[in-house]
Amino acid sequence: MARFESAYRQVGLLSLGVVAALLTACGGGGGGTGDMGGTPTGPVVASQAGPVAVTLPAYGGYAYWMAYQDGDGPWQVAARSNGGFSFQVKDKAGKYAVMLVAESNSPNTSDMPPEVMAFHLTRAETATIDLSRRNDPGRMDYTAVRFTQQGAPASGTCAVALGSLAPSPGSCDTLNQSRYSVPKDRMDAFAVHLNASGAADSLVIQRDLDMRSITEVNFDFAKAIALPAPSQTSTLTDYTPVAGETLAVGATLNSPSASIRLAADSQTSLSYPLVPAGVLGSNDSYRVSATARLVQGNVTARRSASYVSVSGAVQPLKLPTYANPLALGAAPNGSGPRPTLTWTPVAGSTLTNVYAWEKSGIGPTLDYTFSAGWIGGARTVSYTSPELAGLGWKPSWNLRRQTAMVVYYTENFTNRATPAYFAGMPPEKVEDHSDWFSQIRTEVPIP
Repeated sequence: MARFESAYRQVGLLSLGVVAALLTACGGGGGGTGDMGGTPTGPVVASQAGPVAVTLPAYGGYAYWMAYQDGDGPWQVAARSNGGFSFQVKDKAGKYAVMLVAESNSPNTSDMPPEVMAFHLTRAETATIDLSRRNDPGRMDYTAVRFTQQGAPASGTCAVALGSLAPSPGSCDTLNQSRYSVPKDRMDAFAVHLNASGAADSLVIQRDLDMRSITEVNFDFAKAIALPAPSQTSTLTDYTPVAGETLAVGATLNSPSASIRLAADSQTSLSYPLVPAGVLGSNDSYRVSATARLVQGNVTARRSASYVSVSGAVQPLKLPTYANPLALGAAPNGSGPRPTLTWTPVAGSTLTNVYAWEKSGIGPTLDYTFSAGWIGGARTVSYTSPELAGLGWKPSWNLRRQTAMVVYYTENFTNRATPAYFAGMPPEKVEDHSDWFSQIRTEVPIP
């Protein structure tokens, strides 16, 4: 979501360079070079060849085009199947890559730029890329909702959560004056009262509210669930702060549709309460995280570690180091400017993601994913998006010159790498797991 050798590098070199020259690609385009660059290491004990299925999002308004690469072979157009695309991987190491483009085909989505998604994976990691649970936030219907409360203690603060909306805690009285825009969907609603130390001591739960017909949500603290004193203490281990960074540690109660604060602090140790088991839903869980943030000019770096526990059991947290800079540029030849990437994977990372969009909102959005299996232990990866004009690629899907891109480069780790993880989706089911990420956000000019 691997390291700087000094505080100077962390503060002074957190920037994205522009690659002016074409980075040579491996295997007919789209592979890596440098140290291995996507070639699997070690012997292949058993063939990983077999089918791969790509399931498309359920929402409408978009047409899809897809090509794939089998191992390091030539790129091919994928066959459309029921609900998506499918193809056969013959590479014995099971390595494959997918280029998937979503383009508006409806007046309702005509203002949305094309989205270019790339997945570079192995069948040993996942043989499915299931995007059916993906939402289209730009096309969701919203409704205005007013929050009200009664019976909250006069002292302390209150925090609320309605679906994914979770405003910063504030005076409990301000709930009676707050209006927010939320999706017209079904979702849980939570509210907590936070004591002077910042820990939740009472909780109001409302389940499965239908926001298509509700315009006001009232939280009655007279009927709140009393929470016991904090009994769980999670500690950030081996933490050496970097000059200028800020630290935030927090614990939340999560349902499949909402998340509410239980405790927060800026210290390396955090105590949080457990919710009485009788009021928990079957898919509720606790999440505890620590995030350090460092800002230098137009560059923001974050490193974070977290764990999810169904019972609330404590685990230690250890932050990764900051990621090294990633270079984004544009290949100067071919049918048009194609993205080029060069980066140094963070040690232990299971997934690298590069997400970028043009500040003007006109050019295509890029969402590129590279798994540890595809990278194959490379210390440095150089990648050039493949030249696919002969397979139906459109010039409008290329980068535009003389523009500026906002780029998020993220190295991720999880100890439960399910198929949903590789597709960028939430886990298929709630279970204990730990994860971390190291991320750099910046703006990059495309000359």
